[in-house]
Amino acid sequence: MVGILLTIIEMSWHNCPKNAQIRVGITLIKAKENIVRISRICLVATAGLGLSFSMFAQPATPAALPPASVKIESISLQSVQPDRIELLARLGLIPERSLKVQVLSFSAMRVNDMPVYVSPMDGEFAMKKGEYFRLPDVRITIYYRDIASVEPVRRVVEQHKVTISGEITAKMDANPLEEIAMHSLHPRIVLPFTKEIPVLVPGGEPAGRAAMAVLDLAAQAGPAAAKLLGTVYPGQDAAWRNDLANEQMKHLVLIRTNYMIVDDTASYPLHFEQLGFWIGPTTVIVPEEAIKPWEFDPDSQAQLSGNHAKIDKGSISITAEPLVAAERVGIDGGTSAGIVPWSLSQGDFHVEVEGKAEKEHVAYTAKITSLEVRQRSSVNNYALLRFRDGFTGSPLKLADSAGSTWDHLAVFRLVRHEAGSDPRTEVVLLPGTSDGKQIRLGQQIDDSAFGSPVFTEDGGVAMVQDENLAVFLSSIKQLEENQK
Repeated sequence: MVGILLTIIEMSWHNCPKNAQIRVGITLIKAKENIVRISRICLVATAGLGLSFSMFAQPATPAALPPASVKIESISLQSVQPDRIELLARLGLIPERSLKVQVLSFSAMRVNDMPVYVSPMDGEFAMKKGEYFRLPDVRITIYYRDIASVEPVRRVVEQHKVTISGEITAKMDANPLEEIAMHSLHPRIVLPFTKEIPVLVPGGEPAGRAAMAVLDLAAQAGPAAAKLLGTVYPGQDAAWRNDLANEQMKHLVLIRTNYMIVDDTASYPLHFEQLGFWIGPTTVIVPEEAIKPWEFDPDSQAQLSGNHAKIDKGSISITAEPLVAAERVGIDGGTSAGIVPWSLSQGDFHVEVEGKAEKEHVAYTAKITSLEVRQRSSVNNYALLRFRDGFTGSPLKLADSAGSTWDHLAVFRLVRHEAGSDPRTEVVLLPGTSDGKQIRLGQQIDDSAFGSPVFTEDGGVAMVQDENLAVFLSSIKQLEENQK
């Protein structure tokens, strides 16, 4: 019977409104499965609750989705400068089924084991089963400041080959039937890759010799030469990066928000995660989105705008836990070891300040032409959480936000490899410029960094709010009082 229904639905699927497609799909899945196991930001089927749709464009735990293979076509040397080397990679995907992809992001990227950052790609990428799809060219920049010496870069030019590795996360644009089958309204696939490949050097041997001359100059640069050349010589900021990895990372907190949207016919349990960090002994700063995620997402607002849907306030649960094992300091001065999540409902902390990000109207679909959502880019997209038990250890190193341009700012990204795996972080270095009360990042970051502190070599200056902006901590009026 289910098979007959499926055949009928598939024949007429595209003639139905999207809401009808979703509800019919839910009925079929309920008839077919009593329990659908889910992970982060996904469909949920639980006894008495039915299916749940995730509404947020947040990093989803990689699911068992039809994979695609990554093909590296070529890598060429673009330029060698006193502070960096630039490579251009041409690559593509060969999907095992037809796919539509909206966003491609890169993580854990390495070239000859040197860390590199690649900005995410936005667009509409339509891929056909079994057909090679070339992606836009990927520009890879290796800054000498990120490596202990220029020797690995010299080998790239001398040996004319590299080993490139990393992961591509593809956010899919799926139809409702696919979304139900994949247990997510925002399904994603994670594609790891590694390959040794020749490096093309335009200009041949003369260009190679010129590149080596620049690398020799960079290798010999000390502080005085670096200042004269306007460069960062290899290993110059090693102490800063070690401090980020060993000390400042201890201030990171993972905020988990669970809640339920209910309407006349079903309940939708939802799950959301975002970074935050300690800015005082008992205070954590987070984006306001971490405590009210439904107000920032068009999908949620579309759900809440019809079918008498509403947030079940009694279902809201917010917890926080450190990303690094640490002791917690109690009110009486005692400590308890291990990572035990703090809970809002149990009184471990409360929301002391809410910035109230401004609202904007956004187009959603042809039928829903305008929805009101809060702006992630708003300078008021922040909240301060006051904890009963504080953070033990040295406070977050804060710095004066004076300055207008930075050639490298450090942010943390939250990275997961598979469902149920512990989160880890990676440090990404980006340029940035001052933009009033915010920093405009010189390269786009993805949503895995939302809520991360932003560091200069002198200390923390801002918090990442969206793909392009971070709010200066000095512009938040209530911050000074909450650091005490």
